[in-house]
Amino acid sequence: MAPALTAPELQRTLTQVEPAALRSLLRRELASAGLSLDELTFPLIVNLGEAYRPTLAVPFAELALELPHLLAPTLEKVLGFVGPGEARAEVVRLIGPQLLEAARRANDQCPHELWAIAGAHPSATLAFLRATHPTGVRSIEEETRAERLGAAAEALLALKRPRQAERLFKKLVAGSSPPHLAALARGRLADLS
Repeated sequence: MAPALTAPELQRTLTQVEPAALRSLLRRELASAGLSLDELTFPLIVNLGEAYRPTLAVPFAELALELPHLLAPTLEKVLGFVGPGEARAEVVRLIGPQLLEAARRANDQCPHELWAIAGAHPSATLAFLRATHPTGVRSIEEETRAERLGAAAEALLALKRPRQAERLFKKLVAGSSPPHLAALARGRLADLS
């Protein structure tokens, strides 16, 4: 019988691992405990405090691609490892569609990172919005949730449809949107002017 992997041992190795070695380290450490990297072990590892390193976000996102049935909160946790910048854009590019699919499976109409995903994966975002629209909403313009309306506008902007995006951004500014979303919409409107 293989020796059990202890949490302190894995935690220690996570604090020292180089990003390029993460995959092999996790596979080796898990195999030594008779485990494999799967939809059960991946979330446990990602939720260890030692995993929370911006330099590990991209390698964790690459590993997530191998596990198609991860839940949205696990994918959002990986995305949360990095702030704005190139690494965040790369993580969104890698796992954005997977996060949208996980949210759709969970009947989550508005995952936390929807606006960020919209710019990198506009067509997938619009498809997600159509597939998960609330009862009674027949089009993007009828959306009542500011986060979904903003994501639609961002997706339309990325698809080079500035007039459609502008209408939605104006609706965000005119409505009772949360201040941070209204500010983002005002910024986009200024850019479009």
